[in-house]
Amino acid sequence: MAFEFLPLLFLMRMILPAGSSPFWLYEVYARGSPACNTRITVPVLWDTKTNTIISNDSWSIMKILATTFRRLGAATVSSDIVPELYPAHAVDEIEGMQSSLYHSLLNGVYRAGIPLMREGATLAYTSAAAEVKRTLEHLDKELASRKYMVGNMFTLLDIRLLMCLIRYDAAYLDGFGLRAATCTAVVGTGSSHPHLRNYVRSNYYLVKQAIDWPSFRQYFRWAVGLSPSDTLPDMKGIVADITMLQLESPL
Repeated sequence: MAFEFLPLLFLMRMILPAGSSPFWLYEVYARGSPACNTRITVPVLWDTKTNTIISNDSWSIMKILATTFRRLGAATVSSDIVPELYPAHAVDEIEGMQSSLYHSLLNGVYRAGIPLMREGATLAYTSAAAEVKRTLEHLDKELASRKYMVGNMFTLLDIRLLMCLIRYDAAYLDGFGLRAATCTAVVGTGSSHPHLRNYVRSNYYLVKQAIDWPSFRQYFRWAVGLSPSDTLPDMKGIVADITMLQLESPL
């Protein structure tokens, strides 16, 4: 898959020579390191002063933004108190839980969907799908008695999990063939995860400005969980399910 940038002129002037519109992400990688031969992935954190990629790892980028660039968040909140999303006293707990979640769920959905696309319903697909199902069931039990993943704090771990769960019903469940592997929706019709559903509904307002719902359709360009004749998930219905009990309260 190739990632193409839309013709955002100000960004292209910073990265590529004039007259090279549109451009591709591999060109950005090559601009940062001409000898680069790594996989081309997103997201990318680009340094406009040194013209190089700082990181292409989403978790590392989240931590950089939450620590080094934390004060920039003051412009987006109603007070000068910027939420501490990666508190020092909880780093070990956050990192341990993130590592487990990444393997079983965040990357687990891809470990199911990609083998399904390449090889069909193989052992790799069924094993990963089963792990996704177990993880959702475990999280549902864990969140029965608390609002956030770590104590009484909304942290980067919640953002990480929420973004996955929000995409789940809209893309992963059907696109990656998880429904066929007996997984159910997180929030929508047929959900067997009442506490996960409440977790998403209660915290959605904290991340909703960053959600680009139409972009979730891109998974169906390559995922094979649905056939070309199947109907795509009802995006408006999914949004309505998530916002049904939305709590508009400050962080």
